[in-house]
Amino acid sequence: MYAVRVDSNGRTLRVYDERGGMLFMRTMPTRIEQVSVSGNLLSVVGEQGRLWVYELPKGSLKYTR
Repeated sequence: MYAVRVDSNGRTLRVYDERGGMLFMRTMPTRIEQVSVSGNLLSVVGEQGRLWVYELPKGSLKYTR
């Protein structure tokens, strides 16, 4: 289980594991509109509709469109 928090600036997200330890942090080029976790994938949608998908728990970028 993962928890994702978006900072008050709306551009930085932090991903935590089930014990509350931070796995990684990413600052996006635009404000974040939507964040979801499905299995081991983290999906982030920016305000202009751009999608980034990261692999959990390591945080590597899987693809963007």
